[in-house]
Amino acid sequence: MQTKKLVATKPLTLLLLAVSLPALAQTKTQTKTQTNWDVAKTLPIGGQGSWDYLTVDPATHRLFVPRSTHTLILDADSGKTLGDIPGQKNAHGVAIVPEANRGFITDGGGDGAIIIFDLKTYATLGKIAAQPDADGIIYDPSIGRVLVVSGDGGTLMSFKPDINPTSGKIDTPINLGGKPEFLASDGKGKLYINLEDKNEVAVVDFKAGKVVARWPVAPGGTPVGMAIDTKTLRRSSMLGPQT
Repeated sequence: MQTKKLVATKPLTLLLLAVSLPALAQTKTQTKTQTNWDVAKTLPIGGQGSWDYLTVDPATHRLFVPRSTHTLILDADSGKTLGDIPGQKNAHGVAIVPEANRGFITDGGGDGAIIIFDLKTYATLGKIAAQPDADGIIYDPSIGRVLVVSGDGGTLMSFKPDINPTSGKIDTPINLGGKPEFLASDGKGKLYINLEDKNEVAVVDFKAGKVVARWPVAPGGTPVGMAIDTKTLRRSSMLGPQT
C-alpha cells in the first residue's frame, strides 16, 4: 500500500489504547465478555513523514514508527525519541527479532528493499533487495523467518533473521494471486494475508509454499490491517472502503 495516511508536513500524534473489562463477576451462564477500548495516552511526536504500521516491543516498551524516509524509535511510556534511522524511500513497517539483535524495515520505494538495523544502537547494518512495494512485515518464530509482502509483486517473501545484511538474498517468493497489504501467522505454519484488490484473505501453507484457501470478506470492504489471536485462532481484518 502506498503510504498516504498523513500529510508529511503535519506533526504526528499517536493515540495509545488500553483495554478495560467490565467489573462484573462472570457466572456460568455468561458466555461472552464485553471488551471496552479507551484512549489511555496521547503522544505528540512531531517531525515530518507519513506513517503506515507501528510495531511495539513489549519487553522494552519501545515503539517503532516508520515515517516515509526515516524510522523513529520511541519510548512508549514517555514518548521520548530514542533513535531515528534514516535512509528509506517509503518505509512501511518494522519487524524485530530480539534474539538476533536485529530489526527489519520494509522500504516500498523504487524496486523495494529491506533495511536491517541493530536493535541496541539503531545503526544500519545493511540493505537487501526485495520486490516492489515491500509493505507488511512480521517475524514468525515458529518457522524462523521474517515474512514480507509485496503489494505490486503480489508475493510473500521470506528470509532468515541472520541473513547477510549486505549480500543476502530472500527465499523464492510465493505467488499470492493478488495485491497483499498485511499478514498474520497462527504460529503453526499457516499465514493469513489480506489481498486488498481481491477483497479476500489468502491462507498460505508456508511449508507447502502455496495458497491453500481464499476467504472472501465482501461486502465488508477492502482488507488492509490484520491481527490474530493464536489461542482462539480468531482473525481480525481491518476493512477500508471498497475499491
